[in-house]
Parts: sequence; C-alpha cells; structure tokens
Amino acid sequence: MNNFACKCFLMGVGLLLTAIWIGALDVGGGSGKPLTPYDDDKQESVSNVTELYNVAGGLRMVRNVKLAGTAATRTAYRMGFEFLDASGVFQQEPDRSLQGTDSSGKAFMVDLARLESLKLLSSTSDEVRMSITLFPDITPEKLLAIQPSYTDLSQRYRTTSVIRVPCQRADGRKLFLVGTTWSGTDKLTVAILISSLQVDEVIQIREDFGPPLRGPWWAIQSVTKDPTYPYRLFTKK
Repeated sequence: MNNFACKCFLMGVGLLLTAIWIGALDVGGGSGKPLTPYDDDKQESVSNVTELYNVAGGLRMVRNVKLAGTAATRTAYRMGFEFLDASGVFQQEPDRSLQGTDSSGKAFMVDLARLESLKLLSSTSDEVRMSITLFPDITPEKLLAIQPSYTDLSQRYRTTSVIRVPCQRADGRKLFLVGTTWSGTDKLTVAILISSLQVDEVIQIREDFGPPLRGPWWAIQSVTKDPTYPYRLFTKK
C-alpha cells in the first residue's frame, strides 16, 4: 500500500470511529442503527451477557474531571480504583468496582459496569462521602428474564445512593481513580486523588466502546427496539 492509499485508509477509519462516537453520544433516540454487541437474540444468553458485563467494567472512562482549587481537569480511559503510596507505582490491574458502606452502615460494592455517575459530597482524611447513580441497576440474569424496553430500564432501574468510601489506609496509601491516557493502551498513567475531586461536581462514567463491546452490555433487542434508545449510529449523506 503506497503512502497516499495508507493515508486514505487511516482517514476512513478515523471518520468511522468519529461517526460511531457521535452516534453514541446522541441522546435523542430515533431511526439510526442501534449500537449493540449482540448480532441477534441467539447471542443473548446469560453467559454471553455476563461476559460482556465483565468486559464493560474494564472499558469505562471519565472526561474533564474537575479538581478542587484548580482550573485543571483530568481524563482517564479504562478507569478503575486503586490505593497508591507516595511512589505512585500502579498495580497491573486496578479494582473495577467501588466499595464502601451505605447509609445504614452495611458493606456496599458496585461494579463499574453499572456505575453511571458519582459526586463527591464531603471528605475527611480517612473517608469520602459520595452520591452515586447506577444504571442499569440490574443483573444480566434479571435483564434477560424481564426483557425490558429502554424506557422501562431507564425509569425503573436507575438508582441513586449515598455511600461512604475509605480514602486512606492504615499504611498511608490513598485512594485514586486511575486509568490510561487513551483507549488504545492498558498502561496506567493517570492518577486522580479521590479526595481532591471538586465537591458537588457530577462525574459522568461513560462507555469506551470497542471490540468486543460494540454497544452497552445491556443493549439486548428488547432495549434497542425502543425508539428512545439513545446509542445509535447515524451516517450523513
């Protein structure tokens, strides 16, 4: 392939990825092709949906996260949570869940695949208090059992809770939101101190679509047939 053909190929790939990203960000629903990781309902088995649920937990991202006392913002792909010491040495695989206690003091854990947003409410040297929104707050098994529309899923399975999360351990390690600088690498280089987040700033947790996750893990046919389903690919004529 000569240089010109190579440039055209790369430009075409870039435009395709941009189109997919624009379609995914559209929230109006409509007639565009739904983005889904399932080619047909035969692929909608508990094992397949559970597998993609687990994949989705490792393909989440945050953009333009605001930090307290500064105009700086941070972005992290393939995000997770990790307790780091002063050396800042990352583990090979961060925690793909958020753990703490709920308002009644019971242990609480949510996988990143279901975490839609978080908001820091307050912090001390030992813990942070957060408001988190889960969507969809449903298991793969129940999703397949009830076959909801997108409207049902949005209205009945979006929940908000206030939790307390430890932000420092006895050995001095502090809790960070960690991730990569772009979606094409697994190398962790981004570290955002949880206690440094801007108070009352909602942080949206977004999907970072890519093979095999060509749409949300929960985008089964009953969901994508709903005209209000927002993740769609539109091509401009």
